[in-house]
Amino acid sequence: MGSGSYPIETGLVLGDGRTFCRLIRPLPQWEHWDPAAERMHGIRRELLHRRGIPPEDMAEELNRRLGRQSVYSDGWANDFA
Repeated sequence: MGSGSYPIETGLVLGDGRTFCRLIRPLPQWEHWDPAAERMHGIRRELLHRRGIPPEDMAEELNRRLGRQSVYSDGWANDFA
């Protein structure tokens, strides 16, 4: 984590129990990678490039699924920055 970090995964649980989770493909300018963080979360950068979706697609999907609902994050300390 830190100022050079970026999202690698987004997930949510709706009030009715439905879930959604996807990996995010890093943009070319997202060069930072922390091996210690990889050991902690277990997601390799190569997997993000192979299986992740573009960040723009993630934003559109979240907007489609959430609409105008209020959304709460369990990572507020990171989201606040």
